[in-house]
Amino acid sequence: MKQKVLTIILSLVIVFGAFAQNTVTGVVSDADSGEALIGASILISGTSKGTITDIDGKFSLNVPSDATTLTISFIGYEEQAVSVVGVSQLSVSLSPGQALEEVVVTALGIEEKKSSLSYATQRIEAKGLNASRI
Repeated sequence: MKQKVLTIILSLVIVFGAFAQNTVTGVVSDADSGEALIGASILISGTSKGTITDIDGKFSLNVPSDATTLTISFIGYEEQAVSVVGVSQLSVSLSPGQALEEVVVTALGIEEKKSSLSYATQRIEAKGLNASRI
């Protein structure tokens, strides 16, 4: 009887240990200005599980015990991988990345640089699309 009880308890410990998760919290900011980055993406590397930062640049994510790194990214900034082994609090500063170039969309959605086109192009502003003719 004692052996059955010990086996059941040991099985439960192993099962709960396999599903153990720790919560990692942190802040993502701009490396140059120190301002919080709103909507930065935090993903557990190798999975599709993740979260985004709030209005203060803060995040909280339940990370499985077997996960080792988080990938943090934001548009216009360089992606950064951070180790989460034995860590529950993070402070990440992202450096600005390469500037986005102007792209021209031609017929059938083919994208080309404006300087490589042999014909005239027209630029459309967002407010021009929203304005209606009366």
